[in-house]
Amino acid sequence: MPKELENLRKKIDKIDSEIIQKLAERFSLVSKIARFKIKNNLPIIDGKREKEILRTKRDLAKAMKLDELMIEKIFKLIIEESRIKQKNDYQD
Repeated sequence: MPKELENLRKKIDKIDSEIIQKLAERFSLVSKIARFKIKNNLPIIDGKREKEILRTKRDLAKAMKLDELMIEKIFKLIIEESRIKQKNDYQD
């Protein structure tokens, strides 16, 4: 394999690891939010917040010249997984 390709792939692998680390940090915060919601009798789903997240992420994607639909799909998945985690935390 050409050295340049290998180096580029190593950079991508590093970024992928950082993405996973940031997702772990995000889901740790999701657990804290779930505990707060439980303590304060708040609903898990906050449609207004979710719409705002999607809007701001689309705007950021556009500013960074990324495909807005791709970013929206990614964040819809993250939001759905966050809901599942919070629901599971509610049951614990």
